Amino acid sequence: MPSEDETRLTLAEIAALLGRSKRQTQSLIKSDPKFPGSVASGVWKNADFQRWAATQDDAGTARIAAPKYHRAPAHPAHYVGASALDGQHIVMTWATAVGDLHLVYPPVNAAHTDPATAAQWLPTDSYAICVVWPDWGFHGPALESVLGVSPGRRIPITWADLRRFLGMQAPYWLTSLRDPKRMLEWKPGDPTVTVAAPADVDITPWLLLAALEDGETPVRRTLVSLAREAQSRATASAEMDISLFEKCDDREHIALASRPLVTPTAQASDVPKDVRRMAWKEILQRDDELAIACVMAEGMYTGGRDTPFPQTARLSPELAATVFEWTAMLVPASRTAAHAALSYREGPSLIYLEDPATGAPAVRIDEDEYLTSVPFVLPTDSPLSELILDDEVWIRTADHRLFLAPLGDYGGVSWGYSGTGPSMLAALVDRLLDDISSPAIVEVDGPAGLEELFEIKHPDGTVFTRTELERARSARPAPMKGRPSPGTS
Repeated sequence: MPSEDETRLTLAEIAALLGRSKRQTQSLIKSDPKFPGSVASGVWKNADFQRWAATQDDAGTARIAAPKYHRAPAHPAHYVGASALDGQHIVMTWATAVGDLHLVYPPVNAAHTDPATAAQWLPTDSYAICVVWPDWGFHGPALESVLGVSPGRRIPITWADLRRFLGMQAPYWLTSLRDPKRMLEWKPGDPTVTVAAPADVDITPWLLLAALEDGETPVRRTLVSLAREAQSRATASAEMDISLFEKCDDREHIALASRPLVTPTAQASDVPKDVRRMAWKEILQRDDELAIACVMAEGMYTGGRDTPFPQTARLSPELAATVFEWTAMLVPASRTAAHAALSYREGPSLIYLEDPATGAPAVRIDEDEYLTSVPFVLPTDSPLSELILDDEVWIRTADHRLFLAPLGDYGGVSWGYSGTGPSMLAALVDRLLDDISSPAIVEVDGPAGLEELFEIKHPDGTVFTRTELERARSARPAPMKGRPSPGTS
């Protein structure tokens, strides 16, 4: 507990804090009816004086209430303990000579909690509320602080100020390593703990399904590699924070509460792409909840990077005649992991379908709307016969089958302007004219003639034959128009 000397101030000490003479200070005390009363002759409660100072309009007077202007305690402040507010924020509290100081750790998804907001959750007689932000400065992790009596006014504070004021190092938890259970159990003097950095996605379903595989199957190799990549990235992020911590000016004044467990660098690409696609094709065809959880986690983490159907399309037969033709070919299907991943944001009244030409899942949401996954490669050897621009981009092959144009895991194809979409469409058509089974990749270097063709705003329902596309591909680009050179007429 604070000593009596720490909880009280003499007239001389108050004068020194205010930067005034004893006579001027006595005059102030007499003239200001809000100045706290003394507890004995020439003695005032430190907490009462600090609360009075914090409410002054004069910034120079108000600032002396900040922790950096307090004298160091003879003994460390009493650590009261930690508590959880709103189930997310962790508040660590110390009892000091001027009231309770609260160190607030927001959750990762609300990292910039306003200290004035945090003050509303805490006792009104709190001395100070310090919120740890994810930003970094020269001193260390950013601290945004207010005094309980005046939460609308920020006060300057550093980790060195905190250490001097509390008489001990305050703990710092890396943003990515904040485990509420460990934070609630922390006490002064605890050593730094080494923990595995939590990945950005729940890797448990991947590891569980991998463990159920018999031998080094494509599924096992793919899922373990993906989990290792997610863990490696999480560790790298935490290690970057550690490097910032080791360079900050106040590092000696901070009790580093945790550091990341060293993990090997890994990438999903350590497994060949064709093996990864084979694995996800198998998982997508399953109907069990574990497979669904794996697919959902993969979609959140990579956006379907390695699946046979990396993107989705929302189609309406009312908007495009080609969609009407395509939906007529769909067949009923049982719900699979592919359907679950496609429709998890939709309501429960769904009809599950499948495109028999590609195996792509489709879901009918209502009479006028469908969701489907778009393949990254067309499973046919029949050459391209027509390109159809009808709300989406469609491919018709020589055997009269209709496909959505294949898409990769990034970007899309479109027409009607000068930009990436038409450029990617030109590059895709160029490849499909030569090889209909060419996979969709991120490429924008298509023939200039095709780019010019797709930069035109063609109406929905426009059809280009193979002959027309080949003619555009071989056409020379139109000359650039500009001003006449000097001296010409």
